[in-house]
Amino acid sequence: MTVGGVLVLLAVVAWAVILGPSTINSRCLSLARSRMEQFEYTRALKSLEFAESLGLDDQETHFLKARIYRKTGRFNLFEESLGKAGSKGLPKTRIENEKLLLRGQSGNLRELLDELENLAGGVDQFDPREVYEAIVNGFLLYGRFMDANLYVQNWEKDFPTDPRQRFYRAILLIRFGPIQKIQGAQEKAAGILDKLTSEYPNYFQAAMTYGDLLFNLNRIEDAVPQFERCRQHPDAGIQPTLSLARCYANLGQQQKAKALFREVLEREPANDFARAELGKLQYNDEEFEEARVNLEAAYPNRKWDFDLVNSLARTLRAPEDQQRRKELLERANLIREKLAIAQDLMAAIEVRDDEEKRFQLGMILLEYSDPETGVIYLSSILEKNPAHPGARAALRKYYQSKSLATPNQNLPDRPSANSPNL
Repeated sequence: MTVGGVLVLLAVVAWAVILGPSTINSRCLSLARSRMEQFEYTRALKSLEFAESLGLDDQETHFLKARIYRKTGRFNLFEESLGKAGSKGLPKTRIENEKLLLRGQSGNLRELLDELENLAGGVDQFDPREVYEAIVNGFLLYGRFMDANLYVQNWEKDFPTDPRQRFYRAILLIRFGPIQKIQGAQEKAAGILDKLTSEYPNYFQAAMTYGDLLFNLNRIEDAVPQFERCRQHPDAGIQPTLSLARCYANLGQQQKAKALFREVLEREPANDFARAELGKLQYNDEEFEEARVNLEAAYPNRKWDFDLVNSLARTLRAPEDQQRRKELLERANLIREKLAIAQDLMAAIEVRDDEEKRFQLGMILLEYSDPETGVIYLSSILEKNPAHPGARAALRKYYQSKSLATPNQNLPDRPSANSPNL
């Protein structure tokens, strides 16, 4: 052990002697909760792990670790930490409730909503803010705008200072504002996120969303600092690097973009988006062999991507590849034709909303453009007409392809009708 390490250890021992074990554990828990409120989940874990390393951990230490793992998607560690919390005496109801929140945020809302209705003593057994977040996430997963919006409204009333409800208000404006014809939706969302990221500089999800919005508003140079900030956040993963690479590609800085996409692929070789975008840049730079390798790898999961399909076709130059080249060019032309129809449908819906046109638009987007936007359009039909057979069948097929249960298996038919404040 180094001299510095010995000094730190001695300081810890002295601290423990002076304050006592229970005080140290209490301070670790308090620091962890404070860091969670500031969206610093890795630093919060370090506080909890510190108490654990000294043998001062209790049920609450492991419960908070489980909550962090749930919120950051590390579900195997979530189960492990809940098990440890239970072994140290955490009540079974708290364990089951946290599992309900996980199922709710993953789209299985029926159990969570039923449990909230059946609780005789209200939601005291839950943290209501966590319940709101889980429910809103669950509805967003299935594009249920009206239901998500109602819970966000209640969240705003019950916890007006909670920054998360402002974040989800911005999400709703971005995703559904144009579809619901909310005037100035994108600009309103930008205003919310600008203020939110200033007040909470470690709220990387808000910064990422703000960067994406600025990118889509063609304010690409303004988006770069948001993604750069997120790259420094220990919880943000590879998405900021992907988004930053996309910015540099659009700013004409090809070499920077390619280097960042390669960085992502070193960490995640199966990342289809990085491989597709790198392949497109390589094609533009006439690196045809390298482009073909990457575009071929990305194609099975991105057959709707016009630029990918078109670029891949044009890398096929050998005589034996001409039949496949022809097929890919035909698909590229079909995608272009479908997107032109989609533009016409969007223009028609702007003038006069029409359920059948909305359905046609959703189906085109689902197969030939951005599938997530297609899901939103199809879900918006079910908001007004839950019995629409075409939209329901298309969404069922889509969710099954993503290994998600269909909404009607997990959600009440009209969960928003009597949605109470928590």
